Amino acid sequence: MSHQQHLTAHEFRNNPKIRAQIIEHLETLISPLVNVSTGHNAFYNVGYFNRGIIRTVCADASVGGCASGVSAGSDAIVPPSDEWFRVRLATMKTDEVQNMFKESVMECLLNLKQLYKLPKDGIVVAIDMHLIPRYDRIRGEELARSKYKNGTKYFERYVTLQCVNDDIRLNLVCLQVPALESVPNTVRTIIQECLSYGITIKLCLLDREFFSAETILNLNKLNIPYLMPCRNTQGVVEKQRLFVAVLIKDTIHDHTITGRTATATYNMIITERKNLDPKKDAELPEEKYIGIATNLNWIDPTVYSVRWGIESGYAMLESMRAKTRSRKVGARLFCFLYSLMMFNNWMMIKILMLSMTKYISRHKSTITQLAFKQMLRSITDDAGPG
Repeated sequence: MSHQQHLTAHEFRNNPKIRAQIIEHLETLISPLVNVSTGHNAFYNVGYFNRGIIRTVCADASVGGCASGVSAGSDAIVPPSDEWFRVRLATMKTDEVQNMFKESVMECLLNLKQLYKLPKDGIVVAIDMHLIPRYDRIRGEELARSKYKNGTKYFERYVTLQCVNDDIRLNLVCLQVPALESVPNTVRTIIQECLSYGITIKLCLLDREFFSAETILNLNKLNIPYLMPCRNTQGVVEKQRLFVAVLIKDTIHDHTITGRTATATYNMIITERKNLDPKKDAELPEEKYIGIATNLNWIDPTVYSVRWGIESGYAMLESMRAKTRSRKVGARLFCFLYSLMMFNNWMMIKILMLSMTKYISRHKSTITQLAFKQMLRSITDDAGPG
């Protein structure tokens, strides 16, 4: 039976090969986006910005409070100021930030092909919605309303598509969803962008919040196999009760759902809910059972459980998200996408380690979140100017 060991920051510092590979990944993480002129700070380039943002996320600070400790180098007069970081962040455009993220994903996929063979029949992906609370008095069109949570009803909405294979997890696509934007259309766009990378989708796992006739219709048109929990609509609850009464089988074919602008059909698999509260008796069928929508004739519904792994990465994404008070859409989009890129680099470094025979001879090595942050900090400490 194989054991798992954690690589510490100390071991990382003493391993030149791993260290060189990590530095190489970080050097390609951000490409120059804008030219910022702030007096004497016009000397500094994207290298300072990158290292400053890394220090920000490692210290869980706000952008603008990360300048301290960023060495200016022997050729500079003074280190970059807080204002320099804030101005550079505020001038970012959404299309430039999206292109930066795409370049980072393509770099990861390129390295992945050298270290790891993707399954020929495709990968399993999961689509998820991220809500980041906003407390601005001025609420723009990019903010969506949702249930009251964390002291607000207004949120930034992001939809992500992530590879959730057992041995690899990478964020491949991310789109911001403004208040007036159609979520089903966003699902279609995000899948099309994933396919543009030359990736084959074996199965797509979606959360219940995406359940709609429009989403199902888009998935069917794209010929994407999917699994998605059903909302407890009147028709779904009726089928669950018939199943409990042993009047129908666990798979219902060609069940119809009608939405605002479309009508679609899907197959529904009825299965028992997992993790039921033992202190509460599930009296109603809809409390004990759940309907899962799919366009496959049949699939083991337990496959859906691999999607739950993405929630374990939420803590990492939040800890690596640079904080900013800027209301600029491009600036806030950058902070979220940067956390996705750092998560991808964390995953790539794990794969890199597993590809080294001396680490996989007897053990499977991994890197904890804390060790990863320590590695990033040590790299910024040792990096030269710019």
